[in-house]
Amino acid sequence: MKKSRSVVAALIAGALALSAHPLLAATTVSSTFSVTATVADKCTIKTGPATYSFGTYDPTSATDLDTGSGSAVIKCTKGTTASITLTTPTAMTNGTDTLTHSFFQDAGRATAFGTVTYASTSNADHTVNFFGRIPALQDVSTGAYTGTSSFNVAY
Repeated sequence: MKKSRSVVAALIAGALALSAHPLLAATTVSSTFSVTATVADKCTIKTGPATYSFGTYDPTSATDLDTGSGSAVIKCTKGTTASITLTTPTAMTNGTDTLTHSFFQDAGRATAFGTVTYASTSNADHTVNFFGRIPALQDVSTGAYTGTSSFNVAY
């Protein structure tokens, strides 16, 4: 019995020694592969202008009504170039009367809004401000004048 234990122990020790030998170890093969993804240009209007109020206009004043401001927050993927426009009719109406107005890029109302180009350098929010003007001395009747405009982002 003592001899058989010694033989079994020797066999186990030999098997362990052989399995540790590099030529008898498991073989591993591998293959590499490409991983791809596409990030598309994308812009969203997170918050847009809801209402732009000029307040009370005095048609007898020789001074333009430059009051208020509006803004919208857009978010574009990094590297996207967007064209931002305000589509606006040239006038608000009250029955058959029209009250003209326009929007500008700056508070001093020196640069008409037109089309603003935005090149996104990050995925962060971007605020676009605009400023309105009603030109002086328009021959209009009393009452509430309304119109609609739209804030557009093309990319």
